[in-house]
Amino acid sequence: MNSVTTLLEKAAQQYGDLVAYCDNDQQVSYADLRNLARAIGSGLSAHVKFGSQVPIVVLLPKSITCVASFLGILYSGNPYVPIDYMTPIARLKVIREVLGDSLIITDDAGQKRLREAGLEALLITDLTASDTDNEVIDMLTSTVMDADPAYIMFTSGSTGTPKGVTVPHRAVIDYADWVVATFDYDQNSVFGNQAAFYFANSIFDIYGAMRCGAKVDIIPEVLFTFPSKLPAYLLEKNITSILWVPTVIKNIANSNALNQVALPDLRTIAFCGEILSAVYMNVWKRALPHATYANLYGMTEAADACCYFLIEDDFSDNEALPIGKACRNMRAIVLDDHGREAAVGEVGEICISGAGLALGYWNRPDLTNKAFINNPLETRYSEVLYLSGDLGYRGADELLYVKGRKDSQVKIKGNRVELGEVECAAATLAGAQNICVLFSAEKEDIVLFVQTDEDKQLRTVNQELKTILPNYMLPTRLILLKQFPLTLSGKIDRMKLRKNYGLV
Repeated sequence: MNSVTTLLEKAAQQYGDLVAYCDNDQQVSYADLRNLARAIGSGLSAHVKFGSQVPIVVLLPKSITCVASFLGILYSGNPYVPIDYMTPIARLKVIREVLGDSLIITDDAGQKRLREAGLEALLITDLTASDTDNEVIDMLTSTVMDADPAYIMFTSGSTGTPKGVTVPHRAVIDYADWVVATFDYDQNSVFGNQAAFYFANSIFDIYGAMRCGAKVDIIPEVLFTFPSKLPAYLLEKNITSILWVPTVIKNIANSNALNQVALPDLRTIAFCGEILSAVYMNVWKRALPHATYANLYGMTEAADACCYFLIEDDFSDNEALPIGKACRNMRAIVLDDHGREAAVGEVGEICISGAGLALGYWNRPDLTNKAFINNPLETRYSEVLYLSGDLGYRGADELLYVKGRKDSQVKIKGNRVELGEVECAAATLAGAQNICVLFSAEKEDIVLFVQTDEDKQLRTVNQELKTILPNYMLPTRLILLKQFPLTLSGKIDRMKLRKNYGLV
């Protein structure tokens, strides 16, 4: 299996008549998806030089057509670049500069917006109407190596310039295999997609389902602004599996909707992207005790998750959930400040290697060399190790635990404080619908943001937290909000909170 397109070829052969994806407007079988993707690939072959591996930006609304475009680009032998349909033109131009030679696929509305900014693009309707040249497509895909880039996904850079994480075909194929084997998915499974297609969690849905002939229901994005309506949608669509960001899991737990709708078909509930406090998971477990729960840990610099923990035991509301162990064909180690493996219980940086790892950052060898290093623990051969920037430790139970980010570890009066630990404790506060903790270096303030409908005072909040946290870790400011700002991927927008409240 040299190319991700082999997943679709096998699915079309084995499950051709089954529904592959459905969105607001339509549904498509695996056989029809294959034909559509091959048509797009044929159309693209006239615009790119053979073997050039030109990145092709997909500027389309989240839909079946968007998925078909990804696959059509792969059939043409090139990597795809998924971005937000409403991304600002200024950011798109920066991405184009990072990519260098590249193309854009869009629709009529997107083309109009691009032309007003002096940019040209290929129309998706022209590409889907292309005559399919199967001989050319087979020739193009036969030359693809599993180490070639499959997609380039952009994340925010600390310098303000987005970084293009480049993920190879082998990483996607290996991850899809792991997803199906771990959760025992088959052609009867129905994935409820929440993740934006420019967010790494979407790889779980798009290619995990394709690996086993399952169906992906692309849930309307507007529903995630009304979390109380989501359980009813899951019931109506017979969805059996979800991988959602913890913010959505929290919002549904706080909505009380799980007590109003029975979901007997929902058998797998996974979350990835942020730390989830056990208090929210326990709400789900009480409502849906039959389901399998999984805490996944991953990053854009891998094909989504690289560690996982299947939650079989009970956890108290203020207990930290482990991220468990590395996925198959992956390795996770914790390095101390001296590049040595950290002792059990010692906090260090979580580092990742293995088949699912990205190739690095497109056109940024300087950034790649800083984040992707030779494993200092392996002297017999060269092994690439990704420095995640996440802090964690290995417990006496041999499981991995995340403590937070290196940049969220602060010192207050000589005491080292993990802001993630404060968040986990604050999640147990009565009436708290969501929690965020930020640090103001200027005033050495631990600022606790609480999304709640209740009136709370810092003094009474800290009285509750004193039973869990030492005094030096207690918040020094409390800010109550009716609603947290969210990023496009559904996470808490910490940068906006920091900017809005002048935290420097």
